[in-house]
Amino acid sequence: MTELVLPYEIIIAHIALQSPAAFGLCGRLCKDISTALAKLSPRLKEKWIIRERHTTTNNTVVEFSKNPNGKYQGEFKITLVDRHYRGITQDVFIGNFHNGIPHGVFKSYTDGRLWYEKNYVYGALHGYYYEKCANFTQTIIASYVGGKLHGEYKIYDGNDYIMYECNYNMGKKEGIEKEYYDNGKLKAMREFKDDQYHGWVYCYNSVYNKYNSAELWHKGELILTLSGDVTDYMANRSIKF
Repeated sequence: MTELVLPYEIIIAHIALQSPAAFGLCGRLCKDISTALAKLSPRLKEKWIIRERHTTTNNTVVEFSKNPNGKYQGEFKITLVDRHYRGITQDVFIGNFHNGIPHGVFKSYTDGRLWYEKNYVYGALHGYYYEKCANFTQTIIASYVGGKLHGEYKIYDGNDYIMYECNYNMGKKEGIEKEYYDNGKLKAMREFKDDQYHGWVYCYNSVYNKYNSAELWHKGELILTLSGDVTDYMANRSIKF
C-alpha cells in the first residue's frame, strides 16, 4: 500500500451539491475506513493520508497532509499567489514531516529569496545547513549530524568574502578557528581542542603582516600573554601542544 489521498474539497464541491445522500454515504464510508485502519499496525496506519488545502485572505495557500493521529505527514507547503499577474505563485515555505516530526528538507523564502535550507532526520538536524542572517547580509553554511554541528562551519558576507570559519566534532569546536577582515584577509586565529582554547590565540594585522597580540592556552587555561608587536616571537615560537 503506497499512499491514499482524500481530497475533501472535491467531495464537498461536487458530491454534496449533486447528491446529499451520496455525500452522507461517502462520509460514513470514510469513517468506517478510518475505524478499520485504527486496528491495523501503526506503520500501515501512517499511510492513510488526508490532504488539506486552505486559502487565506492575503492570497496565501497552505497545503498539508495529516494522518489519522492528526499529525502532519508528508509535505507542508505555503505558497503566495499573485492574482494581479495571472495567478503566478511564489514559494514561501516547504517542509516535510513524519507523524508530526520534522523529517526531510525544510526551506523558507523571503521575497522569492531563499532564507534557509535545513535537513531533518526524525526531528534532529542532520546534513546540509544554509541560512541567510543579518538582513540577508551574511550567509551561514554548515553541516549537522544527529542534531549537533559536525564538520566545517563558515560565515560569508554579502560580497561572498569569508568572515569566519571553524570545525566542529559532534557539537564541539575542534582545530583552528579563523576570523577575517571585511576584505577577506585574516584577522584572528584560535586553536581549540574539545571545545576549549588549546594552543595559540592571536590577532593578526594583515595590512602590515604583524601579530598584534598572542595568548597561549592549555585545555582552557591561560598560560602566557603577549602584547604589542609580537611578530618576531610568533615566527620563531617553539611552544606547541
